[in-house]
Amino acid sequence: MKRKKSEAKPRRIFALRPGFFVWFCVFIFCVIFTQSLRSPLSAVALTAAMLLPVISLLHLAVAAASLKLMIHTDEIECVKGTPVNFDIHLTNEGPLPLPYLELDLVLPDEKALRNLQERVPFSIAPFSGLKLSREVAFPFRGSYSVGVEAAWIYDLFKMFRVKLSLEGGADIFVMPRRLVFRSSAELSAADTDTELTRANRGNDRYEIGGIREYKSGDSMKHIHWKLSSKTQDLLVREYDVNADRRAVILCDTTAHFDVGMTYAEDGTEGETSPFAVDTNEFVADGVCETALALCRRELASGNRCILVWRDARAEGGVIVRYIDAVAELDRILREFAAFPLMAKCEGCLTYPLADLKELSGATLSIVSGNLDGDIREQLERLYGLVMEGSGRGLLEFYLINPAGRIENREKRAAFTADLKRARDAAAEVARVTEVRR
Repeated sequence: MKRKKSEAKPRRIFALRPGFFVWFCVFIFCVIFTQSLRSPLSAVALTAAMLLPVISLLHLAVAAASLKLMIHTDEIECVKGTPVNFDIHLTNEGPLPLPYLELDLVLPDEKALRNLQERVPFSIAPFSGLKLSREVAFPFRGSYSVGVEAAWIYDLFKMFRVKLSLEGGADIFVMPRRLVFRSSAELSAADTDTELTRANRGNDRYEIGGIREYKSGDSMKHIHWKLSSKTQDLLVREYDVNADRRAVILCDTTAHFDVGMTYAEDGTEGETSPFAVDTNEFVADGVCETALALCRRELASGNRCILVWRDARAEGGVIVRYIDAVAELDRILREFAAFPLMAKCEGCLTYPLADLKELSGATLSIVSGNLDGDIREQLERLYGLVMEGSGRGLLEFYLINPAGRIENREKRAAFTADLKRARDAAAEVARVTEVRR
């Protein structure tokens, strides 16, 4: 997702500073002084006062032409949590000093939830330069901007301030972690504690997918004894849940958790949300990484993936991508991994799938951080769609559990209890898998 920049106080391109008004008072005094004394000394003072703004403007013109900016970064693409170094090189190629210079740096905040504008003052001597180095580690996936948004220069007497056309930066794409579903259906990650259960798809013997040679570990129940006796080699049956081998993966991009202060109708403050301020981003990362892991698992099994998610960048608010190979998944990674969080809406699960004709008989995997409200009703409707016709569909629900983002033990226990009741109710309709990050 593209991070929004914090609002900075707007500045005019050209502005008069307090030094100008001091000069104006001095100039008026020199005019009065010259008219009163009519001496050569007073005339010199008046001439010097008149030349001061001209000198200041010339200094600004020369300085603007002499200042050069270059930004270098080691990485434009990295995995989240990996430190990224970038350098800002500022050079004064002219003969005049720059004692008063300000740069508006665009950097992510501490939690990388938004881009902050940091105004930093500098001074540069003639024919010299400076180097500003920063290291940033991005804890969440998405697209970030780092660099210089604006440069402001003052004259020697601080009478004027001018904005220079000196901008530069780099867009850094932070990739989600590459999670993998093992054969035991456990989601593997260094900082992920998971409780996942998944039935063996081979137990659902709807249709024979083919015959192959026996391999160590195959069940004896699957051996085709008649063919084995004819060929003198052990042959086993392969079973497919879906004859069409289609897997639809719905990634729920809804921002579910209110992490701010609530207010009553009369405007008085209510209870503060128990979740940490970065809960939405934390859950969205889990949704993204789990969905990608499911895609890779299905592709490795030879299935065709249909990845669906709500996205404000698309006309109609929904993006559907058909994926037949890992290479195709890699090509849409930037688009998918940078999805923006969406507002809650009615039917947030059924709405993105309303026009999808491939649901019947497919495996539908829903990845979400929310299991409350009318989610169960939506699951019942989706179950009917995947079972329609062939009656061989499969409905899965992967829940990214945000309970760990609640520090208060009592509130966490209450939230966990409510979540368990909702999970048990949803398990009557779908195969529920809980992911605790």
